Amino acid sequence: MLLSRGTKLLQCFAQSTLKRNGIINKQQVRKESDWHGPWVYREPGKPAKTAYITAEVCGAFAIWWILWHCYHDYHHLIGFDLPEHEDFTDTELGIPPDDADC
Repeated sequence: MLLSRGTKLLQCFAQSTLKRNGIINKQQVRKESDWHGPWVYREPGKPAKTAYITAEVCGAFAIWWILWHCYHDYHHLIGFDLPEHEDFTDTELGIPPDDADC
């Protein structure tokens, strides 16, 4: 146990010494690409405007698609088809026959 803690302590000491002397730099800048923009190590840059607009359009289309099918294909959600009102007979609905006296 002491050996494992000693190696960890040695690693921390070595890293702090390298940082103090300027050998390790966390802000390494890469070259800019055509569509990503600048990229900094551990700090991503802002997305391109076209990527942002494309994500918004795709998200809006996905929400529309879900809501459209929830309204028009609701039997998938409830698990069965509702019977049509034309399929019921007058006796099932409790309507008396036409020649009956009221």
